[in-house]
Amino acid sequence: MIALKMIKPCLNFSWGKYQWSSLKKYFSYGYPMIGLMLTMYILNVSDRFMIKGFYSTRELGIYAPNYAIASALFVLLTYGLSRGYYPRVLKVWKDRNHKKTELYMKQALTNYIVLITPAVVGVYIVSNTLAKVVLDTAYIEGYPVIGLVAIGMGFLGLADYYNKTWELASNTGQIFINSFIAAIVNLVLNFIFIPKYGYIAAAYTTMISFVFYAILSYVRREHTFHFSPNISFLLKVLVANVVMAFCVIMTSRLDLNLLPLMLLQACIGVLTYGSIIWTLKVYKFGGNTYE
Repeated sequence: MIALKMIKPCLNFSWGKYQWSSLKKYFSYGYPMIGLMLTMYILNVSDRFMIKGFYSTRELGIYAPNYAIASALFVLLTYGLSRGYYPRVLKVWKDRNHKKTELYMKQALTNYIVLITPAVVGVYIVSNTLAKVVLDTAYIEGYPVIGLVAIGMGFLGLADYYNKTWELASNTGQIFINSFIAAIVNLVLNFIFIPKYGYIAAAYTTMISFVFYAILSYVRREHTFHFSPNISFLLKVLVANVVMAFCVIMTSRLDLNLLPLMLLQACIGVLTYGSIIWTLKVYKFGGNTYE
């Protein structure tokens, strides 16, 4: 009410000055995004309806909090990273600087891979300890869900980078098509596997659907943009994650209480991964150049 009073839209609005072409462009851009939200909703919650339908609230009660741990963590991470780079991309794109747009997109994707992959690997490894620290004993048996959903969420965030090229091209209908196909795959897998294998199958179908969505987004991306990382970069990140995983797994053998153990594993993981990244010169800290 305060905003309406200050703006006074009735006094400032004029039908004669209204740009109907802008409204048409808005609908052509916005409506597919509404469909995207609906299909993403299906991807995220259809498994819960299936579990509730074929099993009892107990299975759903085990599945939901474990799913929520991974989902909340990676939504926070991916949201923060995307809000850091996308305004810069929009600015240079508005200035019609295609090369700089590609450079910023490559930097953003590099940052995402460097930061998200150890998070995914780390959460997958410590999912049992994490569940014991965060959840009540009644829900701990569902801890594998945390690791599987973490993998899926990592790929879901990756898909967003390639879908951004369709947003820049004002062709959001292609993003809707990607999400719609992935939602159909998710529903089919849920109907096949959840009735037989229960909530653990729901975690696998979620992971598979998000991985499929990322692959589909990459294959169907807007090909006028070229910002994918090279093989050398990916191999170095893989080596860093393998070394980190080994060190974290070895740390789990220590006889410590759960919370101190998890904190120690997190510290070991960060230090190990960071040192390997630095040694292999995967990422030049403090600069804007990436391999």
